[in-house]
Amino acid sequence: MTRRALLGAPPAAAPDTDVVHAAATNTVAEAASVVVNRPTLVTPGTAADVWQFTYNGTRAGYANEYGCLRSRSPVANQYAFRAQSHASAGATQAIGSFATSDNTDQFVTLVNGDSYVTRDLRVGRNVVFGSTATMVPPTDWVALPLGAGLTDIGNPTYYTAASRREPFDVVRLRGRISFAGSLAGNATLFTLDAAHRPAYTVTFSVRTGPSSNLATVMQILSTGVAQLIATTGSGGYLGLDGISFYAGT
Repeated sequence: MTRRALLGAPPAAAPDTDVVHAAATNTVAEAASVVVNRPTLVTPGTAADVWQFTYNGTRAGYANEYGCLRSRSPVANQYAFRAQSHASAGATQAIGSFATSDNTDQFVTLVNGDSYVTRDLRVGRNVVFGSTATMVPPTDWVALPLGAGLTDIGNPTYYTAASRREPFDVVRLRGRISFAGSLAGNATLFTLDAAHRPAYTVTFSVRTGPSSNLATVMQILSTGVAQLIATTGSGGYLGLDGISFYAGT
């Protein structure tokens, strides 16, 4: 198939050859369209592009064999595609949109930097805010190694005692641990995984379940060791569900 110029008269060329011509300027009337039609492909996957822009012989912008637009940067430090607005920075005018065939916007970016997503936004990598704050997917739950005299009540009634790290350097605990005898103050309840430890000691107001029934403070040291600062009564449990803390610096 001969690739022909959109505007201006292309030079003569043999079939199945490219047409190269000088830049042309023309005016398209309001009721008119410039159309390039690619007939149904006989050998999909092997046909040539409908048209190309090249830089020094390297393909940059092009419409592939089906007429779908593609763009790639032929040199370093250049954007393959950029959408810009004539509005000044801070304006709420849209720069661009991804939309369905009925023109319903699915993703829109405005000049002021705001972006809007109509449906779910699924991210396979990290989401970075500014230059320092990074949102990463939650880690898997890591079982808590318990101290002496403690038992993980766990399944089937409760979550197994565990911790995980979540976006924005938040660590969350879950589960219920029990003790049959009395726990001395500052005895080790459990030790957090190295990646889940706070940079500094964090403290929580907690209450043990009967029969101990003690209102006290649990602290987690930067070493990951969790402790109750007071001695408990004989027998009881401690619920960890809902306990979370900031583990960053």
